Parts: sequence; C-alpha cells; structure tokens
Amino acid sequence: MRDITMQISAGQWGDALRRQVTRSRPILLFSAVLFVAVMGVAGFMSKWLGQGIWYFTNDPATVTEHSWSLGIVSQFGILLWAAAVAVCALAGALLWPFSEQRPWALFAHASAALSMVYLLDDALILHESVLRDHLGIPELVSYGVYGALGLAYLLRFAWAIHQTDYVLLLASLALGGFSMAVDLVNPYLFLLEDGAKFLAVILWFAYYFQAMSVILRARLPAQTSRARSV
Repeated sequence: MRDITMQISAGQWGDALRRQVTRSRPILLFSAVLFVAVMGVAGFMSKWLGQGIWYFTNDPATVTEHSWSLGIVSQFGILLWAAAVAVCALAGALLWPFSEQRPWALFAHASAALSMVYLLDDALILHESVLRDHLGIPELVSYGVYGALGLAYLLRFAWAIHQTDYVLLLASLALGGFSMAVDLVNPYLFLLEDGAKFLAVILWFAYYFQAMSVILRARLPAQTSRARSV
C-alpha cells in the first residue's frame, strides 16, 4: 500500500513539474538567452583584453584583492537602481493584461527601461570608461544623451507623472544634474559628487516605489474583480 501511495505521489509530482516547465518556457528561454549573452560577452572580453575569465566573473574586491567594503556606497546605489527597475517592470507586467490600463503599463515599462539605462551606465561606468576612454566620446556628449533620454521620457509621460507625488523625482533629477556638473567641473570632489549621486538614486527608487504602489492599488483591484465577474 505504501509503495502504491509513493508511486501515485511521484506521478503527481512529475505531472506538476512537467506542467510548470511548459508554463515557464518563455521565462526559461529568457533566462537562457540572458545567461548566454552575458557569458558570451565575458568570454569575448577575456580574449580581447587578454584577461582570464575569472577577471570578469568574480567580485571586484576579489579580483583586486581589496576589502569587501570596496565601493560599498556605489554598490548600494546599483542595488537601488536594480530595485527601481524591478518595481517598474513588475507594475507594467501586472497592468499590461488590462487594455484600458495599457497607458499606465507603458509608463511603468518606460520607467523600467530608463532606470535600466542609468543602471548600466552607473554599474559599468560607461560614460567615463567605455565611451570616453575606449570610444573617444566626451563625457559631456554622454551626459547630453542621457539628459535627452530623460527629457523625452518626461515629456512623453508628463500626464502620468503629474498624477503622482513627483517632488521626489524632481529632487532626484536635480541632484543627479548637480552630481554630473561637479564631475565635469572638478572630478576630484568625490564626497560632493558621489554623495549627491547616491542621494539622487535613493530618491529615484523612493519615487518609483511609491508611484507604482499607488498606481497598482488604485487600478488592480477593480480590474481583478471585473475579470472574475466575467
């Protein structure tokens, strides 16, 4: 009897796992593509720069043999950028199935995309190392492009931002602009530049966490109850 019960239980587990794999195919494919892309870039850079693969896969503190506290403020900032991306992307995914909420879903996805651009620049030091030192693009040009992207975003979604507590976003943008100005005038004022940038990132995350929470609370319950009643 116990053997039969175990066989039935194993069969149920197997069926459940197969159903989960079937449902998870898109996200599994995305995960595989992301893994191959990132590791492929790491492998290419390893050959291009003549560095071992460990140079690109290990933590910076391990590679440089420095303390775990190396760049700790910058690392916290990157975590907050990533959190903002996740919050906005999740809000967009939850709102997208409801056609009348598509404008808000687009706002959330655009917010995630813009946050991702700034995250990549901050994490990889694109404006200072890759673009300036390797491609010869001045920092002023890079800052101009990032500013233009931000301005286009603000103009496109002004209707949505106006319905949120945007004072946090304005403060974040002002501090970010101040940090970039300090970097251009005197890049050695580290506390002033990096302190302003870190506070800007904190406020950026705080704004989107609050804004997306309010948007979801105001719109998802009614949509969910309507969907259940159909």
